[in-house]
Amino acid sequence: MATAPCVPVRSGWFFSNRLALNLAIATAGILLCLMTFPQREATFVPGGLSSKHAQILDNRVASERCSLCHPNSHTLSVTTGTIATQDELCARCHEIHLPKLHLRSPHDMDRKTLKQLTLGALSSRGILVSKKSKQSTSQTRSPSDLEEPAVAPQFASFLSSTEMETACASCHVEHHGRNNKLQAITDARCQACHAKQFDSFGNGHPEFENYPVAKPRRIAFTHQAHLEKHFAKKNESFDCSKCHMDSNQRGGVGSVFRTLSFETACARCHDSTISAATVDGWVLLQLPSVKPSDAQQAALGLSDWPTTAQFGYEGKVPLVMRALLMADSDTVKALNRLPESGDIKSIPDFRKVGREATISIAVGTRALINDIAANGQAAWRKRLASVLIQSLSRELSPHEVLLVDDLCAGLPPDVFRQMQQSWFGEGGNGIASNAGNAGAVSNGYSPPTQLVSAQDDELLLSSTKKEINDDLLGGPQQKSDLATAGATARSAAPRSDDDLLAGNGSESPALIERQKLTKLRGAIHVVQGGWYLDNETLTLRYMPRGHNDPTLAAWSEFATLLASAIVDDTDKPTRHVELSRQVPGGCTQCHVLGVGDTTSPLDQSPWTAISKPATARSITKFDHTPHLTLPTLSDCKYCHQLDLNGGAKSLYQLTTTSGRSVQDGSSLPKCEFKSMHLEQCSACHHRNAASTGCTQCHNYHITEPAPVAF
Repeated sequence: MATAPCVPVRSGWFFSNRLALNLAIATAGILLCLMTFPQREATFVPGGLSSKHAQILDNRVASERCSLCHPNSHTLSVTTGTIATQDELCARCHEIHLPKLHLRSPHDMDRKTLKQLTLGALSSRGILVSKKSKQSTSQTRSPSDLEEPAVAPQFASFLSSTEMETACASCHVEHHGRNNKLQAITDARCQACHAKQFDSFGNGHPEFENYPVAKPRRIAFTHQAHLEKHFAKKNESFDCSKCHMDSNQRGGVGSVFRTLSFETACARCHDSTISAATVDGWVLLQLPSVKPSDAQQAALGLSDWPTTAQFGYEGKVPLVMRALLMADSDTVKALNRLPESGDIKSIPDFRKVGREATISIAVGTRALINDIAANGQAAWRKRLASVLIQSLSRELSPHEVLLVDDLCAGLPPDVFRQMQQSWFGEGGNGIASNAGNAGAVSNGYSPPTQLVSAQDDELLLSSTKKEINDDLLGGPQQKSDLATAGATARSAAPRSDDDLLAGNGSESPALIERQKLTKLRGAIHVVQGGWYLDNETLTLRYMPRGHNDPTLAAWSEFATLLASAIVDDTDKPTRHVELSRQVPGGCTQCHVLGVGDTTSPLDQSPWTAISKPATARSITKFDHTPHLTLPTLSDCKYCHQLDLNGGAKSLYQLTTTSGRSVQDGSSLPKCEFKSMHLEQCSACHHRNAASTGCTQCHNYHITEPAPVAF
């Protein structure tokens, strides 16, 4: 029996597969066609960009958007020349405010610091074991003390994590729309790398240790001293807001500042004492006294020495005068015999060496005045620069060069020319050396250089003087008329302004009577600050302009530099003494002018408070503004409680360290305040109230090392 041919009947499965294959081919063809169009990037984007990135990329050509963040053959690395990674593309934009992003390490920290912090954290928890002792320890140890550390296997990943590289996209995932917050990091992601994992901030978070930490200072200030002494004497309340809060400005932690300006925080108590210290100005130069017999010896060069400075060997050599004379090699030996106070009579073995030292200083002072009178500020600057170079035994740094320039700012050279005339009688009648002008000395008046001498003035105004042999004045009758007019002018009473305006009278104008001059006083005549001569005491003085006077600041810093130069050779021009004490106003009683200070950025003056740059980011972030709105937290003492028993009592404890380095967080300056407790924060920050996320209080990207293990 013949069989029928086999005719297979295709099932539905066959047709569905055929349809799927055809659709796939068609889809691939359509996609390939779309990839040839310029709009391909907009077509294949997996999702919308976050708002920050969308604002940047919306004004770009569509074909350039993806390549800005995703590497391709056209995105080459600047350093290696190969195709750039996605992290390198991120760094091109974000490295401006995250300068250590290129490290690609956790928290943007260098490997060494990160490993030290990790070792310190493991050691403090008893996890780290030294192979040398083979014993666990719960005592906090320095990483430098741990030789060949061994870690329990379950914690080995924490130590190895310091060597891993972190990718930006592991935490910041794009293409989830404009409302996606790229900075948001889950707590689980944060705890994945830390030695201790916990349930929440209020349940299991490590207790605060030594927080807040003490920070270096440039102000010699302790809260305890002001609380127990200064505020108690004035019977004032110790209110933190008076010195640390300014509602008119906003800083890194809101309207609370570590240090406010002197005018805002300090002036009401300290301004009067600063002004009282310089009521008559600061003596910069003073003529020492010699004996009359020394002035009669021509070989000494003191023949024109003022008679008012010839009453024995005594006087003081002020700081400025001492520094200027140090540049004179012939005077250095005498200066080195002087005590710190500069008092000549306090020289050891004064009876033996007093005369020689005093005469040497007097001769050097005479040469100094001549030098500056002739060469002006250039001579002043040259002397100070040479003294500083010789004292420090090196060339001056750029800051020190500017400091020397500040020491010369405002110096009037004509004052030294006036010294020559008034004190030594050069170019005219010397006031101090001429007995006939004793009255001028007593009232402290320094007459200016006159174009017409006093004798000529009397000839022009007096009819009793001899005839003037000057053909330009005309004949005898004209001379007589001129003399008569002069006598009339001296005897006539001054007319009122109304008479002068009306033109009443044709007689010669009356001379304005000279006002009798009183003794020149800095507090009366130089209230706006400046240099002036005191002819009564034969001194050059400077009147400061209260706090923040640039001249006093420059000299305080200069004196600190000299004091820091420890010199063993007595022939050199300086000794290790606290010269800065001689600068009035007590600058160094409050300001700590540490030599070689590297605790702050280079753009900050040693006179400004140490503060981190606005772009600096630490591991912890905090804003006082929302907290101060709460009644409980409006009182600063809720969080910041002075440690009156175990806290720092002196500036030394606030600015020095001992033991292990500060970088690994194991040893820090002693703080004035008690350490804060976790309960002070968790009272509000819990799941049913304020936010408890890690990033609420912590930054991931930091620019400065963390002070403690986190």
